Amino acid sequence: MKNQDRIIRMELRQRYYQLTGHPFYEKENQLHGKQLIALRFAGDDEFLTIIDSAIERKMDAKEIKKSIKSWKADNHRV
Repeated sequence: MKNQDRIIRMELRQRYYQLTGHPFYEKENQLHGKQLIALRFAGDDEFLTIIDSAIERKMDAKEIKKSIKSWKADNHRV
């Protein structure tokens, strides 16, 4: 599980960088593991907005998942 969590963090870092051109570390440090895992399901069109909302409103993982409108399925989960 720990390795899978590390892979998720790397995926989010890459995705954030592709969408913004900036590193994810500053925002990542304001989120905890379960929040990060929930964020991976957000589609690119709402990914950045949900990150900001999660930080600003201190949303838990369940709230993050409920706020996702454009669900990005994880079909390769181990």
